[in-house]
Amino acid sequence: MKTIRITGIALSMVTLLLVAMAPPASATCPGSGVISKLKGTYAFRLGPAKGFDADLAGSAAGDPGNVGLAQRQDILRVGVFTSDCAGNITYGHTLATTDTNNGDTWLIDFNWTGTYTLNADLTGTLTITPTLPENGCTGVTSSDPGCKCLSRFNTSACVPYTGNIEEGVESYSISVSTSNSTVELSETDNTSGGAKIFMIGQAIKQ
Repeated sequence: MKTIRITGIALSMVTLLLVAMAPPASATCPGSGVISKLKGTYAFRLGPAKGFDADLAGSAAGDPGNVGLAQRQDILRVGVFTSDCAGNITYGHTLATTDTNNGDTWLIDFNWTGTYTLNADLTGTLTITPTLPENGCTGVTSSDPGCKCLSRFNTSACVPYTGNIEEGVESYSISVSTSNSTVELSETDNTSGGAKIFMIGQAIKQ
């Protein structure tokens, strides 16, 4: 019987070959359990939902929803956000179409960060905090191309853009679907005066 000797050099070559063939290690997630179910980068679109009493403006009931005193509010949003799977939104970027009750439209560009919570059934909360100053403003209305709000309706509804006044801290209810890689979002707070618009929509994992 012949004896096969494996030298140290041969063993080293085999080890290197096995290492090269091994799949790359997956990125680690600092979170664990339920909180880690929201991970990665998502693209989202949010649209408006309004209080039912806003529909009564101009009717026989008068204006119980205070549409006449409504301040500038977001009516549409698109953007992206990245979760670290440990309860933090490390990066958010939003393009927000905003409007007043007299139709003076601005497009606000801003970044944000946030935090989130998740329950066992993957419902939870999201709080976002804009990074100030905002990135910029584009006046969409021809009478106000520089975001100066020249077609002023009232002071509370329309003031000149400064980069620090339009977007604030917001809270959302969320529902995560791991099978569809989506997040449903529903705004739960709106501190503006007069009639209120709440943002609702969906985020899809990129």
